[in-house]
Amino acid sequence: MPGQQNTLTQAIRRDSRLYRVLRWAYQPIKAVKHELKGLRDTRTKRRLVPEYLAQPGFHGLHVGCGPNRMPGWINTDFESGHPVDFDLDITKPLPFPDACLDAIYAEEVIEHVELDEGRIFLAEARRILKPGGVMRLTTPGADECCRIYLGMEERKADEWGQFWLNQQEFSPEMWLNSCFNFYGHKHIYSGAQLQRELIRAGFGETRFCKPHVSESGIVELSGLERRYGDAPDWIFLSTVIVEAR
Repeated sequence: MPGQQNTLTQAIRRDSRLYRVLRWAYQPIKAVKHELKGLRDTRTKRRLVPEYLAQPGFHGLHVGCGPNRMPGWINTDFESGHPVDFDLDITKPLPFPDACLDAIYAEEVIEHVELDEGRIFLAEARRILKPGGVMRLTTPGADECCRIYLGMEERKADEWGQFWLNQQEFSPEMWLNSCFNFYGHKHIYSGAQLQRELIRAGFGETRFCKPHVSESGIVELSGLERRYGDAPDWIFLSTVIVEAR
């Protein structure tokens, strides 16, 4: 029996012919499952969005929520595996009517799409916000990451090692590369570029913020940065946080 189990294990190794055949055979099933999920999500959006907007009070969209669902918001992500209200692809038109939301919050999201796709998202965000509505974005900052690596900040890149995913190996160079290339990052903005892109998308006012502190006057936008859990606030030295209206 042990020998048979070992043979089976070897037979389905990723570099085996059987694995390649099974993987090929699964593709149509995977495509159908993806299509069915898309149809379910479409039905959910058509039902949930009008119901949510019909409720009195604050209306907000949380983009890229991961495990951090926020009460009173529509919580969305894209194929994250976490429980969400529905999947949301920010490179496509957002499934909301014009001028319907008080706030949008996107923590560590926009860097995961290309620049032209990010422009689509920002323009759509402006479209669905009410007059005076506010978008709050956080994203790794190009200037901030480089300043930390060059030793120009109060904290050094070495200190990020305690939060590094692979505790077996870390270096400041690996950390800097992770800011630009790891985790599916596709475009890292400087604060100045992000401001320009927001204005290009139709926002009239932008303001840089400290973590957990909103300058918007919208209480629901305070205390939201949770992706780093209980890490100290200096972890946000590598992050740009901006609010735009």
